[in-house]
Amino acid sequence: MAERLGRALQKLVHQFKSGRDLKKTQLILVGFFVCINQAKKIEQYMGEKNEIKLRQASFEDLKSIQDAIKEMQLDDTFMDYHQFIIAELNGEFAGFGRIKEYNDAKELCSLGVLPKYRGKGISRLLIKELKTKAVVKPLHVVTIIPTLFKKFGFEEIIKYPNSLLPKINYCTNTLGGCDNGEQYVVMKRMKQVI
Repeated sequence: MAERLGRALQKLVHQFKSGRDLKKTQLILVGFFVCINQAKKIEQYMGEKNEIKLRQASFEDLKSIQDAIKEMQLDDTFMDYHQFIIAELNGEFAGFGRIKEYNDAKELCSLGVLPKYRGKGISRLLIKELKTKAVVKPLHVVTIIPTLFKKFGFEEIIKYPNSLLPKINYCTNTLGGCDNGEQYVVMKRMKQVI
């Protein structure tokens, strides 16, 4: 393949130097270099291993988690690093989520993926892992993106544990994030989805 591209490039350069069809040759050369550049980017992307690992957060992760939570305007109340699961992509901090425990429920919250790592399935892996940590008490989520959680067996509910009321007030009054008309909703895991 590289040999054929090399011969084609030599032909184009010869055509360019001879002055025949100069405009057409220039356009073809530009297109040729754009294609080579794209091929290099694709090759580089395909060469990445994109290995996602989940692990229990450590005390050393807390600063990164706090910074990301502040940037993403997520729930930063009553944080303890023991609550968090960390996602790493190729060894780099890429996302996180936690389970917050109440007397009568558990809440999946503070779920975030750093912008440059989005679209790689990290939130899906985090949600699946966090769901395994809430087996005794009902698992809830307070969110403005219910479509994400519906895929994992969560359904919107109107009646929810009283322990979640402060969280709903906090989200609505402190976090905001509903500039485009979105509303916070409470969801509960109703069915097991693999």
